[in-house]
Amino acid sequence: MREHPSPWGGRRAWAAAVALSLAGPVWAGTMDLRWDPVPDADLAGYRVYYGLAPGSHDNVLDAGKATQATLSGLADCTLWYAAVRAYDTGGLESVDDSNTVRGWPRPEVASVTPGEIRQGETVTFTVTGVNFDPGDSQDPGHPPARVKLSHPGLSVISTRVAGCRQLEVTVQAAPDAATTTSDLTVLNPDITYSQPDLHPWVFGTLAGAITVVAADSGDTTPPSVVSTDPAAGTSGVATTVHPAVTFSEAVDPATVTARTVRLVDADGAEVAQATGSPQVSGAVVTIVPARPLAGGASYHIEVSGGTGGVADLAGNPMASDFVQSPPFTTAGSGGPPPPSGPPVVTGSDPAADDYGVLRTRSTVTVTFDRDMSPLFGALTAEELRAAFAVEISGRDLAQAPTSPRLSADGRTVAIDLVEPLEAGAAYATEVRLAGPEMRARLEPHGLSDYLMPRVWSTRPAWRVEGGFVSSSWYDPMSGESGPLAPGARSLDPGNTGIPASAEFRITFAEPVTPESAVPGVFELAVSAGRRMEVLELTTPFPTRDGGRTVVLRPTAAMPSGRRARITVRTGPHGVQLSGASGTHGLAGGQPIVVQLATEVGASAADAGFGVTIPRPTRGSGGGQ
Repeated sequence: MREHPSPWGGRRAWAAAVALSLAGPVWAGTMDLRWDPVPDADLAGYRVYYGLAPGSHDNVLDAGKATQATLSGLADCTLWYAAVRAYDTGGLESVDDSNTVRGWPRPEVASVTPGEIRQGETVTFTVTGVNFDPGDSQDPGHPPARVKLSHPGLSVISTRVAGCRQLEVTVQAAPDAATTTSDLTVLNPDITYSQPDLHPWVFGTLAGAITVVAADSGDTTPPSVVSTDPAAGTSGVATTVHPAVTFSEAVDPATVTARTVRLVDADGAEVAQATGSPQVSGAVVTIVPARPLAGGASYHIEVSGGTGGVADLAGNPMASDFVQSPPFTTAGSGGPPPPSGPPVVTGSDPAADDYGVLRTRSTVTVTFDRDMSPLFGALTAEELRAAFAVEISGRDLAQAPTSPRLSADGRTVAIDLVEPLEAGAAYATEVRLAGPEMRARLEPHGLSDYLMPRVWSTRPAWRVEGGFVSSSWYDPMSGESGPLAPGARSLDPGNTGIPASAEFRITFAEPVTPESAVPGVFELAVSAGRRMEVLELTTPFPTRDGGRTVVLRPTAAMPSGRRARITVRTGPHGVQLSGASGTHGLAGGQPIVVQLATEVGASAADAGFGVTIPRPTRGSGGGQ
């Protein structure tokens, strides 16, 4: 059990200190917590608070008087934070949280390919599953997941986390390694928010994942087909399907071609495959048709065996040909006609101007009004990665070898990233199906209808959690306060009716350097006709929360019934944060923008300033 000291130091509004610890393999889609009991006669119980950011625990579980609890329903590939408070018989809670613990859900290992290694060999294995923590290159207290093997004759040489669902581990077998199996365990660091240098590990294990075989024994077992997707006899299959074949072991990519693994229609004609198809990933081979299949038609998969057919990594060919039977059938061809004109983006995730995108995110999606699979049959993998990209400051992020991917209906493109997102940085998702170079690529394939008039982009860019935390207002005249939603595209309804005497608080994950907490970096402007007039602020800017919160206090009350805008510059000449690894800015160049509107007073309404917006109900206090 891991012990985490409490920061309370005996302070109480009620309740003494709670020392929180993690029990067992903590993060397993659930979270198991244990804490020391509070020795107080008035103790009534404990509440566990948990959420997706430190100090912002949106979920609560009442544990009663128990000193342990299990949280369930935690999202995969997500960093979670948890803390505990004690409460007394009168319902009063302790003033502060216990120490905060953080970590990913427990990793789960689904498969390891190839499944064997010979004595004396060095092999790189692909491990698939979920919740493989990539770590944080900017945080020395947050290392990536690592791999442990139970076999004493196997040594892990290196581990590379390609994403939350895949990692690669290079293993060396001793010349005299025992010919038996080895369990493979993926371990994630369990990192405590207040003590990032301590690293107990939480784990997921696949038993018998790797088999050690004798160096001189050789593999004489031929591969076989164990399943297909779609399965034989399936009906209603999407015409944009990419059929897949799973073998009993990893196959040699050199033996997999459009002639040895093929899709055949009801007339016996082979379906044309896209460039780079079939695609091989260990034991799975995927067929990518060059065009969508016909609606209401039958198709089956064929795999060639024997000499010249599909073989395993040891050179053993399949014993015989495979023919899928009965065939699968695609959905009928009825329905509305396809859209005309160039493709239209109907959605993206993250969307433009989104704030607080999880740093652990490894996939970004763009959805269109039509089937985009013809593009994937015409363009090379490199051209597709250039056409669908995520960029920061003019640089494209690296993508996985199988990226981008299409959804089953062909309308959603998934971009799989292999480098972690930077805390607080601004990124843009782009679709670059425009310009003369793209026209030259598409026209030879008869795909000029897929040419867009201009590059599509999530502008304003989306911003990752970890730099900017929140924005809020506080009115010293009334003591009222409330949150402010960031965003440059439109005025959030919750940001209206702000008192003209309010001050504004911008909170970051780390302290702001005094040199960057200055006018020009932080700006408050109010509408004056068709322009924005910058207001004078009290300087030096007051700060709170150990320098994490900068207070923007106008020297005079703001005009009533006006639109206003807070802007925080980013980049090398913008706001700078002081963290454990030194001073750093927020990358991407996108400023942090908060739009708001002041409440309409009687005189302003009579004068016709702005639009009268009802003032929302707010809580009072919480400001000083």
